[in-house]
This record gives sequence, C-alpha cells and structure tokens, in this order.
Amino acid sequence: MATRLFKPHKLRHIPDAQWEAMTDDERQTLSLSVQGGFTPKVTVTTTNGQTKVEVPATDPKTQPLTNIRDWTESVDGISGERLRNCINFQLDVRKKDFWVRNMSVAHVRRFAKSLDEETPPGWTPPEENPLILEKTKGDDKIITITRELQSEEERVLIRNRFGITAYTILFLKKKDCPKCKGAGNYKMSSYPGQGRLEKLTETVTCECVFE
Repeated sequence: MATRLFKPHKLRHIPDAQWEAMTDDERQTLSLSVQGGFTPKVTVTTTNGQTKVEVPATDPKTQPLTNIRDWTESVDGISGERLRNCINFQLDVRKKDFWVRNMSVAHVRRFAKSLDEETPPGWTPPEENPLILEKTKGDDKIITITRELQSEEERVLIRNRFGITAYTILFLKKKDCPKCKGAGNYKMSSYPGQGRLEKLTETVTCECVFE
C-alpha cells in the first residue's frame, strides 16, 4: 500500500484540489523544497475542466540543504565558504552546546555574525588525506610525511621543503627504478679502475630521487 504524502503546513497556500492533482513526484519535490527554507511557486491552469499543475524545474542553486555541513549561502556579508568552515568548526572542534544543539538553516542565518566571531579567523577543515602532518610536542615541532607521493608537484614540494635526507629518500625513491631497484640508493666503487682498491664501495643516492 502506497504511503500518503500529506501537504506540509508551509504549502498551505496551495489549495487542496491542486495538491491532489499533483503527481507523487511533484508533491515530493515541493515538500523537500520547503524543508530547505524555499517557498516554490506553483502554476495551476484549468482547461476544459482539466487541471494542470506545473512545478518549477529543480534549480541546483536553490536545492534544499540536506546537510548543514555543505552550506554555500552568503549571509550578512559573510561568504558561504566562511560560514561552512565556521559550522564545521563548531560541530567538530569546539562542540559548544549552543551551536551543536541549534545548528540549522534558520539558526545560521540569524546568528551568522556570531558564528563568524566565535570561529578562529581563517580556520579551514583539515585535509582528508594530508601529505604533511605537523604536531607540537612541548617545544618541539614534529613533522611527518604521511603517505606516498602522488604527483610531480608533491615530489618537488618535499625536495624543496626538506631537502634530500635519509628520511625523504624513503618517499622520493622510485619503486620501478632499474638502477637502485627501488631502494633510493646503490653501492659503487670508491676507486673505480684502481685494482684491489676497486673493491672498496660507498653508498650513493640514486638519480631517481632527484627526478
């Protein structure tokens, strides 16, 4: 048995007869729209006793907000991006009850300035898969490379910021390098072509680390 979709209170301006004349999909679209704070305009025409209901096509810019964390609307001169960051800061970092309990479209619009003021300037959510992680322990700053390098830009970044060290070689080495076999370094004679001294070797950083 199909579930009956009743007309939301915010759509009370639509006569019952018009509501009944809509398809289930049209009723669903309008119901979702008012949940996002929008009041859609519905065009109703009657021709030869037949009622036709036209529901406006969905506009991506006026899609109902289904997740407050995806906020995009600018309010009181505060950009949508900044408000989105503020929302995520309050929900994930600060977790103040006033914001967590009341966070909604209407609440953000009403208290946008307070939300901005109570969030550190310039705060942005941490990357989901950061390349470099910095932590402070006492007076020491600990920097860690968290994953394999995925692009030439990241290789350049690591070389320029940290140089070539035993630690960065672990990430800069190329696994398919035929010369070092993915080790990042190889052994070579310290005295090539000099008889018995030729057996003396030294470890050399492979060229692939610099590529």
